[in-house]
Parts: sequence; structure tokens; C-alpha cells
Amino acid sequence: MGNQQRNSSKDIGWLGGFIDGEGSLMMLKGQRRYTRKDGVESKYVDPAIKISGTEIKGLNHLTDILDKAELPYHITWREPQKAAYKKSWMVEVKGVKRCFRWCQVLLDCLVIKKHEAELMFEYCNLRLNNNHKAPYTERELGIIQALRGRRLGTRLC
Repeated sequence: MGNQQRNSSKDIGWLGGFIDGEGSLMMLKGQRRYTRKDGVESKYVDPAIKISGTEIKGLNHLTDILDKAELPYHITWREPQKAAYKKSWMVEVKGVKRCFRWCQVLLDCLVIKKHEAELMFEYCNLRLNNNHKAPYTERELGIIQALRGRRLGTRLC
């Protein structure tokens, strides 16, 4: 049994390293709308974690680890736009409950993206402990801005 636990933590460590190098933690505008306190209609945002690559062995190893850890995911494929490029895959998880679960598993093994994972974990925890349709708190809006800013190339710290 100890050997299984060691392999499991080794796999989760590999997952953290892979996400540090090839993954992104972000906020995406969803389809659902709400009206802000100032009367402006806006869209809810969804936390998302995306990992992409081109090597099928990497995808197979990644999905084996995710299956063992019982982490939900969805795979999409992208055909290359130019002949010189390879076909690529993307593993994506979206939504408060799913990203919360991923963050619980990843927080101890991320290095480069640890701060983003901590913010996402806090955001998910806040939304899970309140009515998910409630207006965003100032703290939630700050986290959304920090994780959306990451996609625009700004640094979080």
C-alpha cells in the first residue's frame, strides 16, 4: 500500500510540473448573465484550467493520472493551420466545483502557478459557500481581475 501512495504522490507531482510548464489557470466569460449593482448587465465568469500539448504519450500519461485522481476533464483536438505544425490536444476543466477539486489536489505541488491556484481556490471556495447566483463580492472581483489579467500578459505578483 505504501508503494501505491508513493506512486500516487509522484504522479501528482508530475501533474503539477506539467501544469507549471504547459498549463493555464484563468477566468473565462460564461454564457449566464446577471445585472450588477450599478444596473449594467454582465456575464458570469467561470474558472478554467487548461493544459495543452502535441505528444500523445504526454496526453495518455496525463489522462491516466487524472483518472486515478478522479479529476474531471474534457479533451479537444486542434488541427494545424500550417503543414509545419503538429496536431495538438487540450485538456480542459471548467466550473467552480471542478476547479475547486483540481486546486485541492494541485496546491501542494505547483511552483510557478501556485499563486494563481491559490487565488482560484479562494474564489471557488467563496462561490461555493455563497449563493452562486449572488452578485460578486469585491474580493471575488479582485480575484477575477487578477486571473483574467494573467491572460492579457500582466504579472500577478
